[in-house]
Amino acid sequence: MAERTLSQDEIEARLPLWCALAELFLDTEMQDHDYQAIARAALAGSFSADQVRDILEREVFPAFAVNLMSVAGAWAGFRPDFVRERILETLVRPPARRFLASLGTGGLKKRMMAEDLPRVLAAMEQPSAHPWPRSNKNLPS
Repeated sequence: MAERTLSQDEIEARLPLWCALAELFLDTEMQDHDYQAIARAALAGSFSADQVRDILEREVFPAFAVNLMSVAGAWAGFRPDFVRERILETLVRPPARRFLASLGTGGLKKRMMAEDLPRVLAAMEQPSAHPWPRSNKNLPS
């Protein structure tokens, strides 16, 4: 896949989802409410399930996988400005450097895509995750 530069509007639209997905890379045990928060960020940004998968796999995972491989990885969360800079820095790396940085993360990526991503996508299907009203009972006649 050819690499491309994200526009400022795309970066701003992705930032809440990037921050939410970065939570998957904290040295903590994910709970249902964590997956629901990611789902809410995805839906609030109008991202589809395929877009969430792509953003996790191509943008967030390469930037944050190293945190889970660290003996004392971050556990308190990442500041939005740090998330933005870390991802943008990773996206501009030459492909060979991105490949070298990804060595040793294959099992982690497979586990995340097989276990965490389905939980996020399932949470996106839950009515409580949607940022808009699910009925029209409060709309004027």
